[in-house]
Amino acid sequence: MFEHRSGRVIGLGRVAIATIILVAIWMDPTQPSSYPRSAYALLAVYLAAAAIHLGLTWRNWWLEARLSLPAHAADILLFTLMVFLTDGYTSPFFPFFVFLLLSATIKWGWRGTALTAILVVILFYLAGFAALYWAHGGFDFSRFFVRGAHLAVLSIILIWFGVNQPGQRAGPGWDVDLVDPERPGELPMLAGAGLAAASVGARRVAVLWWEKEEPWVNAALWREDAVSPTISRHGPDELGDMVAAELQGRTFLFDVSRGRILFEAGGQIRAGRTESGPISRVLSHRFALSSGLAIPVESDLHAGLLIAADAESFSADDVFVGQSCGSLISAAMGRAALTALAAENVGAVTRLAVARDLHDSAAQLLAGLSLRLEGLRKSRGRNEDVAPLIEALQQDLVTEKQDLRNLIAKLRGEPPAPVSDMRSELNELAERLSRRWNVSCTLDRCAAETRLSASLRHETQQLVREAVANAARHGGAKRIAITLDPGDQHIRLDIQDDGTGFPLGMPGEIGDVVPAPRSLKERVDHLGGRLDVWTDDRGSKIMISLPLRDA
Repeated sequence: MFEHRSGRVIGLGRVAIATIILVAIWMDPTQPSSYPRSAYALLAVYLAAAAIHLGLTWRNWWLEARLSLPAHAADILLFTLMVFLTDGYTSPFFPFFVFLLLSATIKWGWRGTALTAILVVILFYLAGFAALYWAHGGFDFSRFFVRGAHLAVLSIILIWFGVNQPGQRAGPGWDVDLVDPERPGELPMLAGAGLAAASVGARRVAVLWWEKEEPWVNAALWREDAVSPTISRHGPDELGDMVAAELQGRTFLFDVSRGRILFEAGGQIRAGRTESGPISRVLSHRFALSSGLAIPVESDLHAGLLIAADAESFSADDVFVGQSCGSLISAAMGRAALTALAAENVGAVTRLAVARDLHDSAAQLLAGLSLRLEGLRKSRGRNEDVAPLIEALQQDLVTEKQDLRNLIAKLRGEPPAPVSDMRSELNELAERLSRRWNVSCTLDRCAAETRLSASLRHETQQLVREAVANAARHGGAKRIAITLDPGDQHIRLDIQDDGTGFPLGMPGEIGDVVPAPRSLKERVDHLGGRLDVWTDDRGSKIMISLPLRDA
């Protein structure tokens, strides 16, 4: 009983209540109090009609939708006549009005409930007083008051229920995230097809999706017994207008051969027909779709359509289920697209960071090696002893190799080395840079207690490498001085040289006026710091301020 759709439940309830009323008046010798033969005949006809209605609509969503209003009218008519035939407003079959209100709430929401309640109250009292008039009975004010209040209160509660619970349906597996954690950027269309199939009991789902800015349509046929459906790609207009113009953006049930459709409008299910067909003939033929449930989905970048088919039976409830299912899939599509964009952004940031590190370490190392090898060649040509130079070069290569290994470990996400003394590291780096570029590079000032995190330590060293290389290669500097001053919130790094200055520099120009070296600017911007440049023909000074936090 609890697994059936609302149409079946109402139909079963109608048959059960008709049977109970018939048995009840047969067991009660005082009922019907008026026109007993007419009452028995009425109930027998009603029971037969209810059984026929249940049989016709059990697997036919179209008839269920079309006959729901006439059946509801018949229920109200029976209620009115039975009240008249069985003691008026004191009728023992008064509770039948609860079935009427519940049926209206399920099928038509609060508007249908309100209209039914008003009509039932009016007819109940008209029939009740008519019965009293014909029977010349007494007036029981207490029962009149209690039943009238019962009608009013229950009607208000059911109207509230209809207003506050519009079309909410729960389906199996709706608490599962459709975005694949292993492939977060992949659109969840096939996973959504499985969700839609499970929600309405379909065995096949045609899945179509496309980028809004592209004309190509991706198509696949999901089956409950298939592991990996084949995805095909179709050109513009190859599948035609997939859905009739009046059904664009709607969830609807359809029958291609009869042109029948069932859709939601204003919180109510409406039946209709289409002249051109609910879906395109090409689409119907391509996926063998004669009837089914069409569910549109959409996100900011993508749109799609799922058509569930081959269910044991569809019902009007499936339109609401499809709407909720479509909302879940649309939300998952949006999350997948955002995840893909975030992953792409992370990849771009990572590539930029790797490019900076390679430029400031490996590229500068190779440039320095080239310069020193040229010096070795000249020394050999002058018959000088090159052994000490080669030994120093070998020692520097060992150190640089360790720096490259540290860079690779960082890219692999391995834990960084413990926090270290910055002064000793910068002194060692200045000596290596002096040998590499054949300049005098010194650490003029750095407090002995200066300690930085491994990440910020690496970034500071890369800034020093690049600044010294620029001063030696492009500025022709011979003396380069480094100072590092820690503060409470920032560290200040200055690199001053005696070179020819920046080509476009003028005395006193600072920061955003003098074009800063690209690699230095990108790294400082990434760290959220500030880069200022002072330059003239007697040299340059690069002033960098970095926040004291992990890079």
